[in-house]
Amino acid sequence: NATNNDRTLTLNSGTGSTIQVTGTVGNSQPLAGLTITQSNGANFSSTVDVSDSSSGTITLTDTQDNSNIVFNNNVTADNFVTAAQGYDIFLLGNATFANAVTFQNTGTLDLGNATSDTLTFNGGVTENTGGTVNIHGAIVSSNDAISFGNINLGQNLSVTSAGGAISIGTITASSGSRDVTITSSGGSANTVAVGAIGGSGRINTVAITGSTSVTLNGNITTNNSSGNSVTVTGTTINTGAITIDTNNTSNDGAITFDGTIAGGNNNLSLDSGGANISANGAIASVGTLTLTSAASATLSGDVDVTALSVDNNVGNLTFTGNGSSITNAFASNNTGTLTLG
Repeated sequence: NATNNDRTLTLNSGTGSTIQVTGTVGNSQPLAGLTITQSNGANFSSTVDVSDSSSGTITLTDTQDNSNIVFNNNVTADNFVTAAQGYDIFLLGNATFANAVTFQNTGTLDLGNATSDTLTFNGGVTENTGGTVNIHGAIVSSNDAISFGNINLGQNLSVTSAGGAISIGTITASSGSRDVTITSSGGSANTVAVGAIGGSGRINTVAITGSTSVTLNGNITTNNSSGNSVTVTGTTINTGAITIDTNNTSNDGAITFDGTIAGGNNNLSLDSGGANISANGAIASVGTLTLTSAASATLSGDVDVTALSVDNNVGNLTFTGNGSSITNAFASNNTGTLTLG
């Protein structure tokens, strides 16, 4: 009776044998604890519920290096505890964790198995694995931080925090044409920081929203699939020395900034081919702003840059801000109209 007793289950098959659990765990009444002490791999075929007394804990103490601990179905737990050991973790269904989770196994981490899978970390999540991280579903948190290093996508990516800070390293995809949506809004931090996105020819649309700020630490490249685009939204958009490239063989994508760009004196290069570039806010503290190609480029706020380079692959160029400052001499090479104010 889970009402009167904290029921726990410890599994230890040693290093030479595997653990196979085919039935549900905590089906009628959740467990208070589930521990894998040691194994040569563990496989849970059905649902796992370890949420008794609001302190239920799944603990993965150890498993042989490069062996898999696989949860094939939905997982619910208050706490999910890993160790700095070389085993792999696969969470292949929906998952809900009440408290903060830190993944620190040094092997592979696979989260989700389909776009419809949702992994909810209501205390936030930190990934410190050092191994390969594959995400195949949605990552969700309440007003808590989400932190990942470099990740690979097997499906479209959706990362959402209700106001917690989101930090992700590089984002690539090994197959398909993947959409990337990252959002933090409505809470205490509302910030997003990301590294390079794309480069593998498999990223289609990129939509990043941090209602307080967005920091772009790497290049963004989209593929030749129809509908590709890059949209970045934030009160402040911090850019490193980066290039955003949506110029493709036959399907070019629009580049849109909704917010003030703060360049930190770094260079910023935008290349949208036959699609449009729209900067719907001021552009400040950019070294050289390069517009490589666009059907039209509209800079709606004040533009304060050291240098502005506009290539002859840009059609119409429009400045609609109240006043702009370009330190170095400027000669526009765009082939369409030039509108000032």
